[in-house]
Amino acid sequence: NEKEVRESIAFFKQTNKFIRDKKVIFDVCGSHGLLGALFLAYGRTEQVVVLDKFQPASFANVREALKPFWSPDASSLAGASRGSSASDPSGGSTREIDESIAQYGDGDVDLAEATVENATESEIDGEVRGDLMEFVIGDFRQSLPSLLSSRGRPEELAVLACHACSYLTDDVIDMCVAKGVDFA
Repeated sequence: NEKEVRESIAFFKQTNKFIRDKKVIFDVCGSHGLLGALFLAYGRTEQVVVLDKFQPASFANVREALKPFWSPDASSLAGASRGSSASDPSGGSTREIDESIAQYGDGDVDLAEATVENATESEIDGEVRGDLMEFVIGDFRQSLPSLLSSRGRPEELAVLACHACSYLTDDVIDMCVAKGVDFA
């Protein structure tokens, strides 16, 4: 919904300067995945894993809309090539994304109503492993601890919880502190 889109954009603008050069970012309670997709588009991470109890149709739409801004080869995101404010990971300009974010607010964008052409069934279900962006359906309190242990060293990982509410935020903080992983 529009509220979540606005929250994702505002959260990205505030945390973008702190969360950089990560191997994997986990977007907890991530719904449509826009927050994680923005981190990919700006080259702040090599991969995003969105965790939520349900996967909305808008996840595939967001993924398809921002795919052109992702690096065609995740390994190209290593080191100094990441984090440039002037270009996206594939060498193009992020100006289009910046302009879209700056102009967003007319209230007429509904990601759930948009259509995605050429999306395969497995892409919609988010079951494509090894992709730059994947979706894990279920309670993050069950899946996040093992993901944090298996996806890289703590300094290579970050957890974002923009849409986690109330006690869920406390659970995210507790898990991240226990594993030594950055979080926002």
